[in-house]
Amino acid sequence: MNIQLKKRSPSELLRDGYIKPELSDSSKAKQVDAYLKQERDTYEKLQNEPKILILGPSDAGKSTFLKQLKIIHGSGFTDEERAQVKQNSITQVLNAVERVLENMPESKRADYNSIIQYIELVSGPYDCLPLNIINKLAILWEDPLVKQKFQDMRDVIPESTSYFLTHIKRIGFSDSILTNEDVLMQRTVTQTISETTFISNGKKFHFYDVSGLKHHRKHWLPYFQEALLIIFLVDISAYDQMMAENPEMNRMVDALHLFDEIVNHPLLKKAAINLFFNKKDIFRNKVTTVPIVNYFPDFDGEAQSAKAGGKYFQEKFIALRKEKGEFLTVHFTCCTDSTLISKVTTNLIVSLTKRDMDQRGFEFV
Repeated sequence: MNIQLKKRSPSELLRDGYIKPELSDSSKAKQVDAYLKQERDTYEKLQNEPKILILGPSDAGKSTFLKQLKIIHGSGFTDEERAQVKQNSITQVLNAVERVLENMPESKRADYNSIIQYIELVSGPYDCLPLNIINKLAILWEDPLVKQKFQDMRDVIPESTSYFLTHIKRIGFSDSILTNEDVLMQRTVTQTISETTFISNGKKFHFYDVSGLKHHRKHWLPYFQEALLIIFLVDISAYDQMMAENPEMNRMVDALHLFDEIVNHPLLKKAAINLFFNKKDIFRNKVTTVPIVNYFPDFDGEAQSAKAGGKYFQEKFIALRKEKGEFLTVHFTCCTDSTLISKVTTNLIVSLTKRDMDQRGFEFV
């Protein structure tokens, strides 16, 4: 079966969020051409080289997993890349703070008027922040009412924002250089195909991260053909959260529906499936205060047990695969934990080269 990549129109690319609507017509045209060329080049390469696809819903940790691969098995991050992440992190903090303060009482907003004025007067990108704003953000993050509002708005604010606010006195200055942990914590929204390549034991590995945003999923199909391995990531801590794109849909329910579509797709019959239940550290803490049964009434395990909750979700996902004899491996992960991910990816590579590759007749080049 040979699938041809459908050329999308500029209006489709604009609709799906690949093109910024505020650009001029000429800039939009250039962006359309650049995007289509990138997609075409990537697709052509995928036809001739083995591929490992990183799939899953948005905000499950796919981009963080690829960053870990770059740190552990690749060349790491350059100073320029760290500077870009720093800009994105400061922007993420200011956007989140602005959004939270908009939903606070006027009396509370007045306490942080200097931050509001700075955001209104200074547009990004932000390479650093003034000392008075850094100090004010640190004070804000010690405010119990503000922290509670962040918690109330967790469905629409990236969870890593709390990390960057905690470390704002370190990352906010002009001479600060972000650590690997900082880079891993910064959320990256994938808008197109992102590739990470590394060589291990003389073999070249290509990992492709495909956008998990709901309106982008229909464009995954061309990349399924002859996929060697699927790594499907699920945020196991999101069982109590709703989708930002669809406030009526529970994120875990959406992940189950998506996994059902992926794991039983006819183009993926030859692919091994690795199911990653990510953010297990957050899940372990959350189950002690947020009962799973409140969101999944058929859960009958121990109420505050992460082990029981993990077993419950694992069984729900595994039950979806119709071809029971095919390879399906489960991992419980925390993609910001470099030691854990190093162990998982090392075992994954050994499995690919020594078992799956020989049994399936594939060959890495």
